[in-house]
Amino acid sequence: MIRYRKCFLAAVAAILAGCTLAGADGRERQIVMVNVGGVDAKLFARVAGHIEQSLYSKPVIAPPRDAVGSKTLDVEMEALKDLLKEDTHCILAIILANEEVKPYMRSFPKDRIGFVNATAMKPAEDDFEKYGRRVEKDAVAAVVLISGIDECPMPRCALWHYRDDGGLDRKGRNLCPPDLKKWWKLHADLSLQGDVDKFLSPGQR
Repeated sequence: MIRYRKCFLAAVAAILAGCTLAGADGRERQIVMVNVGGVDAKLFARVAGHIEQSLYSKPVIAPPRDAVGSKTLDVEMEALKDLLKEDTHCILAIILANEEVKPYMRSFPKDRIGFVNATAMKPAEDDFEKYGRRVEKDAVAAVVLISGIDECPMPRCALWHYRDDGGLDRKGRNLCPPDLKKWWKLHADLSLQGDVDKFLSPGQR
């Protein structure tokens, strides 16, 4: 019993310390981001920074791609499969999709590829701050859904399932505390690149 408690406490300490436990092949896993279809460079950089701050893993930026121009994200997803490598956890594509593509965000957990449709979620007014926040929220959601955490009933969580633009603008940019704890554990279990402890406040450590 004492040995079990020691092992349990050691595991908790490792998670909170941000240890990224290497996989069987000794590699850390990476979140790869790609600009598809010519997304504004400032917007793309902003979202990459938010992913690093929120999910504790600096994304690897792949060379930009042209959009296929499909009416669905399924075909766009197939076009990105060559980016998946042995050390890739997932691909996050910020895409200027065909205007006929309706979903704001779509994740393909089996294929480890997720999309945020920057075309569909651009606000009618010229408001870069609102635009950036919208894309940031669903970028976090896409990665975390791919990783196996479910949607959240809490409106201030990035995983909340909104129904319209108003809901998107109300929902949070980050994970709620319960889902954040799940992510800390997954960060270690998935051997993700990055140091969780670097981003935690003293009260969270």
